[in-house]
Amino acid sequence: MSEHLPEFGPFEVQGGVDELEPAVAVVRVAFALTRAQLVTALAVSFAGIAADRSPESLTVEDVWREVEGQLAADALHELDRQMERDQAAVWPADQRQAVDVLAAAVDRAYSRPALP
Repeated sequence: MSEHLPEFGPFEVQGGVDELEPAVAVVRVAFALTRAQLVTALAVSFAGIAADRSPESLTVEDVWREVEGQLAADALHELDRQMERDQAAVWPADQRQAVDVLAAAVDRAYSRPALP
């Protein structure tokens, strides 16, 4: 189904700003969204800039930036909330070991091979 849809983005890289831990990879994600989802993402994002802009003043690039930014912000916010919950949790040894294995899998998947 999605192979017949027009593709847009990514317009710009979102996130990657963390004083405690630097970004190590850019991960590209594609969403197949309905018109209602696109309008909702834009409306939520626009609420934050509405004091400075009118809806009529938005360029195509502005719309892309705002929709992608809202999707990214929502995802990153939820990841941050989960990370805070995980850091506050007391994990049994087997679960800590499983997370260590998952962390090693991330290191393998999101690192570049050493240069020869």
